Amino acid sequence: DALREEHKAGKILLERQGHVMRELQDRCEEGERKIKSLSEAKRKGEKERTSLKEAFQALEQRFLEESTNADRLYRECSVTKDKLHANAVVNSQLFQLMSSLIASADRGD
Repeated sequence: DALREEHKAGKILLERQGHVMRELQDRCEEGERKIKSLSEAKRKGEKERTSLKEAFQALEQRFLEESTNADRLYRECSVTKDKLHANAVVNSQLFQLMSSLIASADRGD
């Protein structure tokens, strides 16, 4: 009878160990799935980071190009403004000269 009780207790213990083993296996599988999911998320994050870094570098390059173009246009506008001013001075002098010539002609000089 004691042997039967011991056998029964051993059987219960084995069943409990089986449950514990299945639970541990389930937890391990869940852990592996989480690790795989995190690895995939990390890979996607690194890929996105690389993509954003490349986009930023392209924007930075474009900014430098546009800045250079703006500087060039500013210099060209400055030169054009100076030429227009010089032209206005010459036109004013020509107008004064013509006015003088007309006045001279009117006086009969």
